[in-house]
Amino acid sequence: MIDGDDPPGEREGTMSERKVKRQRGLPDGISRRRFVEGGAAAAALPPLLAAALDSVAPAAAHASSVRTLVVVQQPGSLQTVDPGRVAQVDAAAIMGALYDAMLGLKGADPAPAYATHWSVSADGLTCVFNVHPDWKFSDGTLVKPEDYIFSCYREIYNKSGASWLLSNVASITKTGAYQITIKLKTLDVDFLKRLPNRALSVTDAAVVKAHGGTDAPDAATTDTATPWLDQHSVGTGPFMLVRWERGSDMLLRANPHYWGPKTVDRVVFRFIPDATTQHDLLLRGGADIAINLTPDLAADLEKRGPASKVAIATVPALGIAYLGFNVAAGGPISHPKAWEAIRHAVDYDGLKYIYLGGGQPTGSIVPPQLPNALPVSERPKQDIGKAKAALQALGMPNGFSFKLTYGADQLMQNVPAIEVVQKVASDLAAVGIKAELIGIPLTQELTDYTQGKPDAVLHLWAVDYPGWTDFLPNYAPGGHVALTRQHWTADASPEARKIADLVAKAVSIVDAKQQLGPALEAQRLLNQYGPYAWLFETNYQLGYRTDVIEKLSIDLLTFFNISTTVFV
Repeated sequence: MIDGDDPPGEREGTMSERKVKRQRGLPDGISRRRFVEGGAAAAALPPLLAAALDSVAPAAAHASSVRTLVVVQQPGSLQTVDPGRVAQVDAAAIMGALYDAMLGLKGADPAPAYATHWSVSADGLTCVFNVHPDWKFSDGTLVKPEDYIFSCYREIYNKSGASWLLSNVASITKTGAYQITIKLKTLDVDFLKRLPNRALSVTDAAVVKAHGGTDAPDAATTDTATPWLDQHSVGTGPFMLVRWERGSDMLLRANPHYWGPKTVDRVVFRFIPDATTQHDLLLRGGADIAINLTPDLAADLEKRGPASKVAIATVPALGIAYLGFNVAAGGPISHPKAWEAIRHAVDYDGLKYIYLGGGQPTGSIVPPQLPNALPVSERPKQDIGKAKAALQALGMPNGFSFKLTYGADQLMQNVPAIEVVQKVASDLAAVGIKAELIGIPLTQELTDYTQGKPDAVLHLWAVDYPGWTDFLPNYAPGGHVALTRQHWTADASPEARKIADLVAKAVSIVDAKQQLGPALEAQRLLNQYGPYAWLFETNYQLGYRTDVIEKLSIDLLTFFNISTTVFV
């Protein structure tokens, strides 16, 4: 997902101060078995949610066969669960439970979902999808190709934070009783990898229209369905929305018409800002899954071993934490030799003690798990001698000063940004470079950075779709990030021009094997000459109860998949 109305790649989270008063988990006298079985679960939940649980299935609520899965996560950036307007990372797990897209994921590769199979023309411009003829929405209505087409055009014309995913689409049409054809304006070698994003879910067109939704070109100003869709779901996912109490909790119940395997009867998302409280609820049995554990808390749970009945599942977040430098800032920081000095001064191996299991090294801007990623063996490495030589070439052998802006409340996935930036500042100080740390709210940092204002930033670019083109072209000279934030153009230098040309070549090649050469060479040059320092790739570390879950099924976009998770 994308964060709010922000540009592609903005999936930043926020963290509260760790001194926030801890919230209670299970009340005294309620056993874990009573909590997960039937109506007793409601006793440990907020009153409105408890009432909603009883209203869902009063006859079965106290039966021992009823199972409620409790997930704790930060409310963070969660603004809506309307598929036509959702764009926040903190909606990812929820949207995965409520909706299906045209395609799913198997690892980082497209997999069947609403589409049973598909084909792509030789020129890469026409995609034909054959879809399920028997899928039903949660109200029992059969899904038709027209529903998906409506959903896509509503997304396009709503001009929301995820509408850009379909910006290259020329047309979406029904070309058979159960067939949909999508034609592209220009070649997009990773287009299929965009389609699993739940912002592109199939929704019941008739119901959405009945509550103010539209796929007309003026949808951005005339579509009024969002308030209703924030309290009701119209999808084909394993669950359906019962109610959402903003900032408190959300209740889902099983979709009786779900096409896949049935697991639990209900899912409760409790919104807990504080990571320590999530950790404690998990240990005490007040939660079954915790999404926002910081690396130190995840490490603590791992050290406790099997007796704690808690385990950690690590999910590559496909996000790159990096330093970005403003070419137009003026002063030393706008000079390539300053970037070179900083790159060589950073202690990349030392950062491992900050991110722990919440990160891993990266070769360049493309995460290691994706095609065309530069091997991790070619990652940046600390070299104090080269850092000092770069300072000498800059004409400032004793170093220089610059302002380094970061989100003071940011979790880079689950790694606190403040800990990363303090470590980086310490590394730079060792060669005489003084980073004046400017900590501001994440929302302000993102606003300022998208406008190209800060001299330098600590930032996170996270995945919108699991393809290399979501990363490298944006950071190449003249790309979305490079141009608007770094002010780095393809004409800035001979090296910049070469990088831009290599990336342009790679994205114009349909054959994946032939993309590899220019994509790798572009990343090598980007590492050497670009206004960036790639620090690490982020991971999510999900905590879960082993007395409830035997094997947690992970998903690169939605964190986990309840319908394929194995329960005890």
